[in-house]
Amino acid sequence: MFDLTFWQILMRVIAAIVIFTCHGAALALIAQLLGDRGPQHDGRLTLSPFAHVGPFGTLAAVTSRAGWIRPMTIDAQMLRFGRAGLVICAVGALCVTLAIAHLAIATQPFVIAWWPAQSSIHVFAWVGILADLSVWFVIFNLLPFPPLTGGLVLGAVWPAAHRLLLEHVQWISVALAAVLALTRGGWMHAVLQPLARGLAP
Repeated sequence: MFDLTFWQILMRVIAAIVIFTCHGAALALIAQLLGDRGPQHDGRLTLSPFAHVGPFGTLAAVTSRAGWIRPMTIDAQMLRFGRAGLVICAVGALCVTLAIAHLAIATQPFVIAWWPAQSSIHVFAWVGILADLSVWFVIFNLLPFPPLTGGLVLGAVWPAAHRLLLEHVQWISVALAAVLALTRGGWMHAVLQPLARGLAP
């Protein structure tokens, strides 16, 4: 991936898998707590990466530090607060993902103190990558369109537009991943860097 080394790519892939899995499971759990058991029936209430990790979101995460999970269907009519529940689901899951970043940074001193010296530098670096990708995942997924988690907010305020975009979500994913991979997300980082500094641990 351009100037990325093999180890950087590998560490980003592993970090993305952890982030996507935790985020997807959190989103499904919040939806269930609010009354929609659909994600559970769809096999999304799980910590299995296969349920949440998709190729295009992973490619974007590796090349640009942003990414997204496989789109999840949440029915506003089943939620306790209706369409407002979609916003609660999105914000709640993104807060969980941001917490991963802060927890990761908090573990770094313990990695140095307790991890075997031969591998501690690699684990320390990976934990930093996990935190960095978590922050950028949250920021990018605030954008209100599918396949991003923020698309649920669009579903809350403009359901017809959300349904229309979902019909083309595969092509949107391909185009988005291609743009992020080719540009390395430079445009995103330039615009959203102040927000990233504010949310970073």
